[in-house]
Amino acid sequence: MTTIPVIFVGHGGYPDGIRDAVEMILGEQPQVVTVSLAPNGSTEEIAERVAAAVDVTPRSCWADLMGGSPANAVGLLALRDPDLHLVAGLNLPMVLEVLTSTAATAAELPRWPRAPGGTAWSTWRPGCGQRPRDKPT
Repeated sequence: MTTIPVIFVGHGGYPDGIRDAVEMILGEQPQVVTVSLAPNGSTEEIAERVAAAVDVTPRSCWADLMGGSPANAVGLLALRDPDLHLVAGLNLPMVLEVLTSTAATAAELPRWPRAPGGTAWSTWRPGCGQRPRDKPT
């Protein structure tokens, strides 16, 4: 299993819920950090908490919803930090695939995890020529 630092970010208790479910299945995951947007929270607060969450690079950040405030806050951080990888569409099957991978770096983690029906979740890296809603080629 991977030991790459992973940050789950999203609305309300969703990131903590995903982490709880993952730990029921895989056991304790010390490399996973959660950052949640409270109802009265701000994108600035999310950005600060994500930036402070893991001081190891590279790292991977998984957001619940592309275009949501948490993903937008992390997207702005990723523009300035090439070692921060952002993927949106946080869900249990995707996380299990990533956390059970043998990747040694965040860049080697599955870039386009596939849903059972063959659709791709949204991922975006600054400078890679893809906009947030582009599909893989």
